Amino acid sequence: MDKWASVIIPTLLTLLSTLGIFKYFIEPRLIAGQTRKKYATALWIACLELRLHLTEIKKRLVARDETTIGALKKIPNWDYKGKVDWFTKWGYYTMVTAYKIAEVSSWLRTYQQVLLFSTYYKSRDFISSLYNETERVKLAFCKDTILWYYYFDAIGDKLICKSNEILSPITFSQFCDNYYCNQEFRLFYEQLHMFIWFIADGAYLQKIDEINTSLDEMMTFLEKHKLVTGLKIERPQIKSSEISRSLPSPSHS
Repeated sequence: MDKWASVIIPTLLTLLSTLGIFKYFIEPRLIAGQTRKKYATALWIACLELRLHLTEIKKRLVARDETTIGALKKIPNWDYKGKVDWFTKWGYYTMVTAYKIAEVSSWLRTYQQVLLFSTYYKSRDFISSLYNETERVKLAFCKDTILWYYYFDAIGDKLICKSNEILSPITFSQFCDNYYCNQEFRLFYEQLHMFIWFIADGAYLQKIDEINTSLDEMMTFLEKHKLVTGLKIERPQIKSSEISRSLPSPSHS
């Protein structure tokens, strides 16, 4: 059977290509399906990682963990003092929190843009549903907070880069590097860090639950469309020794 399949399938594809059926009818559907799954997987992972991170933050805040509170209240433009290592030491916790939020926004924006220009007609229906789910996430972040509605889109747009025709957010290392090298970039995300400051101060504890619910709903939506299968991700809890305030300040001669 395998022997016959190796002969028949290539012959059939050649015939379909000759007739134009593959190029104009089958290929767009295959590409659209691959694109939907590829970006859905990235979005699903980003949502899960943010949900795990916010769940751990809330647990620490409810326990009034002063190390966590102090770490999240750091504002990079005020605190980094020109030190490149600040972003991976004393500022690590607020930086990774900001990045995980911006990454979710970025994948949401990327996914919608890619599907918007898809030539496959069924993408129209899917993007409408995706837009509705995205709205739930945005409103969870933005309603009654200082993280304004269109600014939430902007923090994602700012991260998007294109490499080999693939759209994706910049990496965490690039994110930190841009903070250090580019004042405009650093100030652009200051409002996001103020949002994190208010979380640390206890103003948005209920918001964490709303955000996590919206992230769960987005993940469920992607799973129901059979775009994500077999993924199970576990992350170790961040220890107090990894959070900025517990790290010793470097000595200077």
